[in-house]
Amino acid sequence: GTAVITAYSKSYVGRCTVLVGKETVDAKFELNQSELNFSQDEVGQQKTIHFSTNIPDLKLKGDDEVIRVEHFEYQPDIDARKMVTGSVTITLLEIGDGKIKYESRRFRADTSVKVSVSELCADRDKGLEFSCRLDDGVKIKPFTEFGTPGTPVSASGFDSSIVDCSLDKYGDLCLTPHKAGKTNVTIQTSTGYTRTFSIMVYGVNIYDEEGNLIEDEGTITKEYTEEERKEFITVESFLPESVASQAERFKIYSQDYKGVIELGEYVDGKQYYIVKNKGNANIIVRCELSYSKDYRYDYEKTVNIEIKETISDEVLEQEGE
Repeated sequence: GTAVITAYSKSYVGRCTVLVGKETVDAKFELNQSELNFSQDEVGQQKTIHFSTNIPDLKLKGDDEVIRVEHFEYQPDIDARKMVTGSVTITLLEIGDGKIKYESRRFRADTSVKVSVSELCADRDKGLEFSCRLDDGVKIKPFTEFGTPGTPVSASGFDSSIVDCSLDKYGDLCLTPHKAGKTNVTIQTSTGYTRTFSIMVYGVNIYDEEGNLIEDEGTITKEYTEEERKEFITVESFLPESVASQAERFKIYSQDYKGVIELGEYVDGKQYYIVKNKGNANIIVRCELSYSKDYRYDYEKTVNIEIKETISDEVLEQEGE
């Protein structure tokens, strides 16, 4: 049962409760699990976490590296068989796995509960940017090992004409590029975090005069007349920022054995060419750029130019058609 021991002095009265039972009562301190994960954006802020406990003489403190305990509030019950609720206010100091330590002299308890401040970023150097080459899809681990952001469960908000984004069973982000360009993807995790990343697909897009995207090895068909015709293709580049200033250093040349076309000037992203004869020729755009000691970006795209002969009305009349 329960007994109360009371001690008197001239000016004070003190009481304590003694619980005698068949079962041992263990110390319990349970934080709300849904409130134990934070992101790097919240570093420097104060947060409140709710808890329940049966410890009358509870003491709380942080690790003072990742989190710091500012204060906590609860109404303890002297009967350790009863759980009471409370809250603790912490300051987030740094990214990583922190601890809220709780102590009790009565239970001789000294242990801790993990609180995570997650770094929701794949690469410290690149920040919130992913990249892949137009000719090579990649898998990316969206989150670092710091903290517990949860498992990625959805990827949305991207431009599927540039790149398709999907998540595999391990939570890795799979990028399947379609054309060079920039877009964003928002990833949501099982713990409710959302994070938006930018995606750069490195490469070159080529368009015909009507603005139609030409796939690699695609064909532009034109009719040939006796007059010289000035045509052009548009070259749109997406390259690493460190080499963006070198975007004009493309090698644009033709593979032409029968004098079908003649390359002209390259102005404002347009490569002009003159139609000279019927037949087929290739215009090749190649960039060979080194932007670090360990990385070289080589990319090549070929467009087939097919020039067909236009039969004049006079010829058709002579042939009786």
